[in-house]
Amino acid sequence: MLQLPLPISAAAKPSLDNYVVGANAEALERVRALACGELKEAIVYLWGEPGSGRTHLLCAAARTNPEIVTADDVDTLDTAAQQALFIAINAAREGGPAVLAAGNVPPTQLGLREDLRTRLGWGLVYHLNPLREASLRRYSAFSGSARGFRW
Repeated sequence: MLQLPLPISAAAKPSLDNYVVGANAEALERVRALACGELKEAIVYLWGEPGSGRTHLLCAAARTNPEIVTADDVDTLDTAAQQALFIAINAAREGGPAVLAAGNVPPTQLGLREDLRTRLGWGLVYHLNPLREASLRRYSAFSGSARGFRW
């Protein structure tokens, strides 16, 4: 059997420039400002359903600024990780590295220890809206062509 190699490249690494914004322009700009050290607030919490871009933004911010503390899926953190995030938030409020965290529900609905839940709500909180069908089609076409697919 003859195998034909396909000229398909790997997906681009998450960046703040290749995030598909949809209705999340304000959240993207605040994450960009946080990652660049230009935001007065030191804590940003993003929440939304899977596929809303939470992980993309956390990875992109960490690539932009390796000092930023990121915590994804905070609703799944064990006791030790919750303590570490609690300490990071306190440090951020005292001038330490900024904290960017994300989960699938707003801070008030997280099943975390009370002092951590309230601290996650101290900063900016953004609900990330999932992409609508038209935006998903544009993203699919852009992503596919960037990886070698032709429509």
